[in-house]
Amino acid sequence: LWPALRDAAERFAIPREHFREVVRGAEMDLAGREPQSLDDLLDYCRHVAGAVGLICLRIWGCRDEAAHG
Repeated sequence: LWPALRDAAERFAIPREHFREVVRGAEMDLAGREPQSLDDLLDYCRHVAGAVGLICLRIWGCRDEAAHG
């Protein structure tokens, strides 16, 4: 698994930070705390859906750097 993930990350130039954010999102899920404010919700969404979306943009070949946040 890890060699394949490394290969994909290198091939598609996926920043390591995106993977760190996905892991942080999983940690947030495991903690089971519900967002207490809109800022909490936005932070959660960035770590869960946002980071995955940024990874997908790289894999799908999106060349518009403005889309990559």
